[in-house]
Amino acid sequence: MENKKIVAVEISHRKAPMEIREGFVFNKEYITNLAKTFKEKAGCEEVFILSTCNRFAIYAYTNDVNPILGFFKHCGDISQYTTVCNDTESAVKHLYDTASGLESQAIGEHQILGQLKEFFELNQEAQTIGTVLNNLIRSAIHCGRLVRSNTDIGRYVTSLSGVAYEMLKNRDMELKDTSVALIGTGEMAELMWNFIEKDEYKNLYVVSRDEQRAREFSRSIAQPVLLNDFSSVINEVDVIIGVTSAKDPIMGSSILNSKTNNNDILIIDLGMPRNFDLDFKNSENVTLYDLDDIKQITYDSILKRQAEIPKANDIIANEAHQFIEWLNNREVVPVIVGLKEHIEKCIAEELKWVHPKLGHLDEIQTRNLNKLVSRISQSILKEPIANIKAAAQNEAEKEVVIKTLQDIFNLN
Repeated sequence: MENKKIVAVEISHRKAPMEIREGFVFNKEYITNLAKTFKEKAGCEEVFILSTCNRFAIYAYTNDVNPILGFFKHCGDISQYTTVCNDTESAVKHLYDTASGLESQAIGEHQILGQLKEFFELNQEAQTIGTVLNNLIRSAIHCGRLVRSNTDIGRYVTSLSGVAYEMLKNRDMELKDTSVALIGTGEMAELMWNFIEKDEYKNLYVVSRDEQRAREFSRSIAQPVLLNDFSSVINEVDVIIGVTSAKDPIMGSSILNSKTNNNDILIIDLGMPRNFDLDFKNSENVTLYDLDDIKQITYDSILKRQAEIPKANDIIANEAHQFIEWLNNREVVPVIVGLKEHIEKCIAEELKWVHPKLGHLDEIQTRNLNKLVSRISQSILKEPIANIKAAAQNEAEKEVVIKTLQDIFNLN
């Protein structure tokens, strides 16, 4: 049987178009149960599932990636859209790249760190994370922070909400003459609100299916509107921003039948799945941008951030090396501990033999004698332990060293 390793399988914007990604939007209850299933029934010792608007990834500490691949295959013939990391080194680097924003649609964006922490806590509650993935995720988050504090990769606006705000500002019409409708009151809406609340608008609407939620979210700045009543303000609206997590489009082009003027409308769809029916793209006086369209718009800012990627990669390589070194050393720790205990047992037996032959020793002499033999022990073990840890970084050498030491010193 293969030794345990960290593996990862992911569907993301890197390879999969939106219509494929939409099939991997699951609620947290489903994700929790899925993680438990992989741990309890698929032989995965530890499991971590990450789900964002642009990715669905399963990380596991296991000896076989096939059960995870089986889940993705069960969802359809999508192998060409999946990223598979079937060894520890590539899986660790992939998570560190993700935490650092290198795998994000908006390179260097900060939101991914919050999402990592959110799903880390979710998987912890499901009790599917153990020592290995616990250290991996914590170190990945630490790496992400290091990259952002030591490079300019997060400096230029490329976050989805940031880009949407730039699109709003760059219209021909002044903001103070613009009416904006924000549809949604969830986490993504909060991020969008952080941008738009800075400015003054002709009208600002917060639209939701829940009247109370719309009223609370409006913060006395915007006008709350029920989604079912949106047709009543369609004539006033110049920009509509959709940020809900609804499973199906919340608005079709038929809403335009209520429109009695020819004013242009900009629709920015940040939803995953889509919030707006694609028919809007065929409607007169309407411009619709979805997540894939926004990916193209972010190109200029991405070029600036890409110049920082080599610096980020250096940090990631160093942090990943430290984690993998810890992981490899972790496997030889029982042998090192056993070796130390074996030596300590030998020392104790020899001290027990020699004490009667030395006559009476006072407290200081006894302490110095014990300190002497301890220093000799440490000196003898220092180089062997360093060599054991060095061998642990090579898979073939590691197994030979562990087996040899176990046999020679009877450490089983």
